[in-house]
Amino acid sequence: MAEVCLPGEGGYIYSPTEPYFIFPLLRDHCTSPYLDDLDIEAQRRHGDPKPPCPDERSPLLENPTSPQQQVSKRFDFGLSRLLVLWKFFGASCFGHDIAEIQNIEELEREYEAQSRELDGVRRERDNLKQGLKQERMICEQKLESLRTKHKKIIDQKEAEWSKSMELASSQLQDEISKVEAIPSQIQVIKSKMKAISSQLQDEKSKVEEISSQLQNEKAKVVELQKYIKKNEKVVTKAHETHVLSLSKSVSRPFTDDMIKDELKCFYENYLLPWCGDLGSMEIDEPEKAKEKLQSMGIINNCKSYMNEPANLQFSMDLPDGKSPMVLLQAVLSQTLCDTFLRDAYFLADGMETSKVPGQDHADSRRLLKEVEDMLCKVDKNFGVDWRVQTVQSLEKVTPFNLHLVQNKAKTFTQDFHFLLKEIDDQALKDLSQLFLDFGNLALKFWKLHTVIKTHGLSRFAEQRFDAESPFIEADVVGSPDTRRRRQGRMAERVKRLCG
Repeated sequence: MAEVCLPGEGGYIYSPTEPYFIFPLLRDHCTSPYLDDLDIEAQRRHGDPKPPCPDERSPLLENPTSPQQQVSKRFDFGLSRLLVLWKFFGASCFGHDIAEIQNIEELEREYEAQSRELDGVRRERDNLKQGLKQERMICEQKLESLRTKHKKIIDQKEAEWSKSMELASSQLQDEISKVEAIPSQIQVIKSKMKAISSQLQDEKSKVEEISSQLQNEKAKVVELQKYIKKNEKVVTKAHETHVLSLSKSVSRPFTDDMIKDELKCFYENYLLPWCGDLGSMEIDEPEKAKEKLQSMGIINNCKSYMNEPANLQFSMDLPDGKSPMVLLQAVLSQTLCDTFLRDAYFLADGMETSKVPGQDHADSRRLLKEVEDMLCKVDKNFGVDWRVQTVQSLEKVTPFNLHLVQNKAKTFTQDFHFLLKEIDDQALKDLSQLFLDFGNLALKFWKLHTVIKTHGLSRFAEQRFDAESPFIEADVVGSPDTRRRRQGRMAERVKRLCG
């Protein structure tokens, strides 16, 4: 509510809710800050054609959007009206309210200052809002970048995890298949172990059987030794009688020099020409042939010889067919020695042993050699005499002829074909005759009352050549200096027979 007083023709309006505001009333109309802006402008157009005072503007009236700003606008308008009335009527009419009006002006100035300060605060607020907005945009961009990176990392990790899982799955599948295969493998191993166990049992039984046979043979040997000792006097007397009978039948002695000459004559007249005619010009598969000849003891393969320089070792590719020629002489010489000079009982190979079940000619030859060795342990002379008599007896039972050596000659050509040319019937016949001639020569040696031993390359493999040794010779062609250079060298091979 407002209290209205009308002094004389005019009056004023006093508002109890706004004690500091005094609004004078003009005649014929009323002006109040509670009037709307449109009413005020209408009153101006109707009653006061003067332009508004510059003081009527207020910072709060520039954009009166809030209730406070509208009240401020009305206050400024009322104040301007009050100043106009002051100038019109004079200060005497309102003398008692000047102090209040001054206070109002002071408040207005403070209000304007506060308004400016508020505007600054608002500008700071707007700046802060703008900064916060920019910071938010930057944070959103960073967040989006982090999300992208995070998604990329997650995708990469998921791909790696998928690959690792696939790999682990395949490995697990392999392990499962292996584990599934283990029972079958165990079953196979068990069957193999069972077979091995049965074989082992068989071998144990065989060993036990052989052990029992060995014990029986040892017992027989002991009995034979006892028998030999008991009959030693009888054997000695028989030996003396036999030597006396042989001395009467021998016209002249067969000396070592004569044996050496016989072997040299056989080598030069029979063995060497045949090798020269039938030896090949080159060796087929030389490395394979070398391994075979080394395993047979034809070519030296001891460690000391293999460590010699290459120029001091035997070459498999000498020019003009020298390598196959030399090796053919060596293998033929060793074959003849193994066949006819290993022991004196090669004639037993031709004996008819088919009537004796479970026995062949190799067993007969081996048994005769064992008897000779056993007798030589008791008395060497008696063993030699027994050998001579046995050879003479074998000559009567099994005449030595070309038929007995044909198979041996054929086997030789098959075993050493890589050193030979093509062998025809005549060449094979000549080789058989060569075997026959050397066999007859060996029979003459075995009927001598002397001990005969043969030595191959294994006997001299680790020894170096000594020109003064009575057991080894070397065919050296050239000057004395060449002969001296051979001194101290290791043997490459055994080339020919030597008595």
